[in-house]
Amino acid sequence: MQFDAIVLGSGVAGCNCALWLKKLGVSVIILKIGKEIGGLQNNNPYVNDWIITSPDQTGLETKKIIINNLHFQEIEYKLATNITSFKQS
Repeated sequence: MQFDAIVLGSGVAGCNCALWLKKLGVSVIILKIGKEIGGLQNNNPYVNDWIITSPDQTGLETKKIIINNLHFQEIEYKLATNITSFKQS
């Protein structure tokens, strides 16, 4: 399958980027080298005062929200992806 855009990384910024692209009608996929969605949130047991939409949630709670939103918005992602090259069509 071909996509209009590829987002590299699945932290808060990458997932928000994918969501915006999807809402704008762009077909998008998230590619992640690691094995988990969430970026730095995977190792953050503390409250995220710096994420404006989730000021009272821990990183792990934020990660769950990110994953739920990706599924709800039907945004495809692939984990443990080894990217060796890109070909523009």
